[in-house]
Amino acid sequence: MVDRLDAPRRPLPYSHSRTHSHTLAHTLAASDLKLPNTTKGKQKETEDFRFGWWDFVPLFEPRRPPVQWTSSSLILTAHATEPRVACLHFPSNKHFTLPDPPALSASPASYDPPSIICASSRDDEIFAYFPGIDVDGVGCFWSKSRTVDDWTIREWQTFARGDDVVAARWLDPYRKWSSSDSGTPVRLPALGPFIPSLHPVLITVTETRLCDVFYLHPQAEKLHMLSASLARRSVSKETQKRPIGEQVEGPRGLGRCVHAAIGVGYDESSVLVSTYSSFVPGAAPESQRQRSADVNLSLTVPAFEEPEATSNWETWRDEKVIDVCEVNISIEGFFLSLVTTPLPSIRDFPRSGRCLIGMTFVPALPSNTLTMAPSTPTQTHRRVTPQSSPASVPAHISQSPGRSILRSPVKAAAAKPMLEKVRGRTPSPLYLLCTTLEHGQFAASPSSELILYIFWRNPVDPQTWYFRRMSQLTLTSSVVVHVSHFQPINTPQHTSALLGTLNHEGQPMRRKGEQRVTVGKLHILRLPELQIDDGWEATNLVCPVGSYGVELPFSFAVSPNHSLVCAIPAASLTSFRANVLAFIHRHPSRTMHSGQEYVWQKPKRHLATCAAIALQRRISPGDIIHILCTQSVPISAVEDALATVLLDFETNHAGTTTMWIIEVIGKRSLFARSDAETGDLISRYQAGLEVCSLSACSAVWEETFVTAGYDPDAIWYLTSLCGYFMEVFLENLLKDCVEFASEISLVESHSDSIDGNKRTEYPNGQTSSVYLSSSLLHLVHPYMLGTLHRFVQHVRRFRGFLGSKMRAEEHLQVAREILIDCVDSSPVDLEALDKVLSEIKSEVKMNAGMVEHSPDIARRALVSLKPPAQYSSLLQKIVSKLMQAKVVDKLALFIKPTDLVDGVLGLSMSSSGKMHDRDIITKGYLTGQNQTLQCLRCDGKSEIGAKMNIAQEHPSIRWTTWERTWQTHCVCGGLWSSRR
Repeated sequence: MVDRLDAPRRPLPYSHSRTHSHTLAHTLAASDLKLPNTTKGKQKETEDFRFGWWDFVPLFEPRRPPVQWTSSSLILTAHATEPRVACLHFPSNKHFTLPDPPALSASPASYDPPSIICASSRDDEIFAYFPGIDVDGVGCFWSKSRTVDDWTIREWQTFARGDDVVAARWLDPYRKWSSSDSGTPVRLPALGPFIPSLHPVLITVTETRLCDVFYLHPQAEKLHMLSASLARRSVSKETQKRPIGEQVEGPRGLGRCVHAAIGVGYDESSVLVSTYSSFVPGAAPESQRQRSADVNLSLTVPAFEEPEATSNWETWRDEKVIDVCEVNISIEGFFLSLVTTPLPSIRDFPRSGRCLIGMTFVPALPSNTLTMAPSTPTQTHRRVTPQSSPASVPAHISQSPGRSILRSPVKAAAAKPMLEKVRGRTPSPLYLLCTTLEHGQFAASPSSELILYIFWRNPVDPQTWYFRRMSQLTLTSSVVVHVSHFQPINTPQHTSALLGTLNHEGQPMRRKGEQRVTVGKLHILRLPELQIDDGWEATNLVCPVGSYGVELPFSFAVSPNHSLVCAIPAASLTSFRANVLAFIHRHPSRTMHSGQEYVWQKPKRHLATCAAIALQRRISPGDIIHILCTQSVPISAVEDALATVLLDFETNHAGTTTMWIIEVIGKRSLFARSDAETGDLISRYQAGLEVCSLSACSAVWEETFVTAGYDPDAIWYLTSLCGYFMEVFLENLLKDCVEFASEISLVESHSDSIDGNKRTEYPNGQTSSVYLSSSLLHLVHPYMLGTLHRFVQHVRRFRGFLGSKMRAEEHLQVAREILIDCVDSSPVDLEALDKVLSEIKSEVKMNAGMVEHSPDIARRALVSLKPPAQYSSLLQKIVSKLMQAKVVDKLALFIKPTDLVDGVLGLSMSSSGKMHDRDIITKGYLTGQNQTLQCLRCDGKSEIGAKMNIAQEHPSIRWTTWERTWQTHCVCGGLWSSRR
């Protein structure tokens, strides 16, 4: 145990500082942390050290460094020292910052780093609030463009001093996803009120207990704002001015909201807002200010007066009341209206000696039975008691100025059973989790307490609300630092919350010479019992030991697929950008059953479900990719997880399986690329990109086809597409076929001369002695073969159409000559290839459906991007047919005229035809004269949106329409980034 009697003087837990992260003293330095020495014949000894209360001081601060993980895998944080929003894309580690509003650009020193960062569920809108230093605060709205790092300022709004934003939340119309008991992805009910708007609606809560609603008008595309008080019943409509906040001064000082939570329920039309206020010293009385300003001397001795009660800094304390208000947002024509109705407050909370550090609403799915605790119900009618004078409030009641004493209109009832059957409308309860901290004495470590309240409507009378205190969890050896909603299964019995705790004692550990310390855990908390769910395995919070010691994390963000958790210390925003992986932790996963021996059988089903949900939501799978690309995960585990995803779509989404195959192949391509040291995985990665490209480009043929042929304005684009298919894809595929046929003939001749039954062992358990290339999968898998055959037919039809245009315009005549030279002079005979592919389609499909070749093998082949060993005999037949049909001219295929010139004269006459020189979408050559987009997944580049040929005067509308489908993502599914 480390002795702390000689520790330096620490700041008091309630010391006020604007930027506490720069003055916070740390626990141990790296040199002070002594790691155990190994003794021969003895077990390693571990040394624990204890954190003091000064290490948990950031929990008492109302402002913690904000962090959010968006659906496009962007981690948004506040800049360490500047009023900026720092963005990091995971796992590509691309950094950028959002543009500054004019007020911050003009005077950046007048604003603190953002205290609120909130992104919408679709990651198309971001809101951030920047507190002012002796100036008004600024709230800024950004909207996303086509690239992940291109954001524009939609509008910015000022907030008066003393009216800072405390909480914010986007109300999105999109329904979230979860999984069923069997692991199938299912959609959850709508969360929050239904607002028929194309853009999400933002709701904020300020220090003066004002509720602000921001929305975009559908016609004017201008940001509108509605404001209403949370302290009294208020109605706000369009064209009304923003009301004055409830910052009324009374005998105890000035009330200021320091904590707020915004809760939305499933199939619930209202929003619940809970606020917690604190008293701050008000201004001196008017009589005292007048006397202090009178400097004239008087010979008359004034009469003795009783000293007046004035507010001083000793009266600064928290209020023992949690206020709850119902917020209704309705539609009136093209505008919104806002109505607030206060509900009875939660009084005498927290108890003496404890400090409230956080509130979180957790929605529960609708259920016909509500789990109740044996306590007294409280009924709330839609009425507000008239406000009472602050002077009439009894001294023993902790009442803020201007607050009415709300009493329950119902008397106490008898205790009720744990399960209560309800009638009428199926209720959707809301759980309010309140976290308190007891600082205790100087030498004692703080203890946490988690208390749960339940709010629900009366099923018979929807105008009536109930709330009740349900359960309590006390932690004596750890401190709660994070609570968030987690719904793993689509049943009301599986309502849970992610609980993050920090231990009082840390345990050092050594990992490859790096000093790290286990400081806490992440648990799954079962609601409403507030019990640790044993069905989920807890994960450790491990922090690095820096030059200033161990920095405890206090800001948490969960990845969009609930696979990872980002935990950032209060004073390590700079080091977070330098070493992101040090602050990324695994999300708790399901506990492995006793019968499962293989280590990756435990999370395989969970990761497969997360990947399937990511595909359904069409969001970035960056967190799942990070887990599957680690060195501890074998390649077979990746194939198992993706095969399970494919099986789920084939079973539960009949008729729509094809649209998801490309997404699965795109993700599998990145997994292969993460271990691209071996030639086998490089070949798999290339095969994945090829099938993604062919499937993406197949749609443009139908898009540009008209009654009279093809769109004349799209001729140049289609000619370039044919050049890629003939010169790059087909030639590489047929080269592998020729080499495969040569190896087959050598093996057969060698077997006949020595021993026909003797076979050489090859990788992956193949019975054939010939190694199967990944590109040959295009010939034996039904889906990939169908895509290849359709592309061949499109190229033949386009060649016939353009060849018939003998008298065409000049630019069409040039394109015709280029296409004829590309197709007719190619070493590949398209007509013969089309005939062979037509013959083998039925045989390949029949082979995939045979009993010995079950659909599982075909599914496994697709996600592994490699022909299985069971398809060796079929592949030999197909390649033999290609060679007998004389589809390819071997001499022209392997020997190019440019190769002879380069070798003899030492000149270079060939143009680079590599993939990095071609557009990943259009397959044309990159000009370098337009803005280039780069994929964050496959590193492919594109110039979509610009003309492929400078001489093209009239761009094709049909081709441009097809290009727009790829303006937000690459053919592999990755997001675009501006190449800078």
